[in-house]
Amino acid sequence: MTPFRRGLFFFPIPNTGTCLEGMDDDIVADCEDLTFAGLEAIVRLVNRNDIDYAATTFNADKTVCTNLVLKAGKVAFSIVGFKKSNDAEFKLVKKDAVNDAFEHALKGVAFNRKKETLAQINKFCSGNRIVAVVEYKHKGTTNTEAFMVYGIAAGMEIAEATHTANANNGTISLRFASVKDEEEPKVPCLFLKTDYATTKTAFDAL
Repeated sequence: MTPFRRGLFFFPIPNTGTCLEGMDDDIVADCEDLTFAGLEAIVRLVNRNDIDYAATTFNADKTVCTNLVLKAGKVAFSIVGFKKSNDAEFKLVKKDAVNDAFEHALKGVAFNRKKETLAQINKFCSGNRIVAVVEYKHKGTTNTEAFMVYGIAAGMEIAEATHTANANNGTISLRFASVKDEEEPKVPCLFLKTDYATTKTAFDAL
C-alpha cells in the first residue's frame, strides 16, 4: 500500500483494485434452450432465522446453493399460487462507495380473508425476514435451472400488503423485498442438489 500523510501520521491506502472483477466467460444465447416466463404454483418460504447457515453449502462463486439446511425442528411454509399470482424478481441497486447490490423481491396473493391468513400477514409485519425458494416453469435442457433462492443472505421483509374490496376479485396482494441498504450482494442463486429429482425432493421436504 502507498501511505499518505495526515499531520504527523502516515496511513496506508488500501488497494481496492483487488475488489474489481472482470468478465472471464461469454454470455451466449442457446437457441435450443430459450427461456420462457412463469413459476410453478408452490413457493416455499423459510424464516431467515431458521436457516442453519453453517450447514448450508454453495459452489465456489455462490451461484448455486447445493444444500439448504434448516435448524432442527424448523420447516418451510408455502404460498400456493394460481396462474401468474406468484412472481419473483431482482434488480440492480447502484452504490457509490461499496460494491453494487441487488434487490430481491417476491410477489404473492392471498385468495381469502380467513383468520389464519390474516394472522400470517400480521406476523410478517413484525420485522421477521424470509427467504424464498421458487420453481421456474423453464428448467433448462438438463433441468438444472428449475429452482432459485431469493434473499438467501440478508432475507426479505414484507414491503406491500394491499387489499381493495372491489378490485382484483377481493384478493390480498403481497410483496416481499430486500431492505433498503441491506440488499443482497449477488443475484438469486440456483438451488441444485445433484439433479432435478433430488432437488425437488429437498424442495418438498423443506
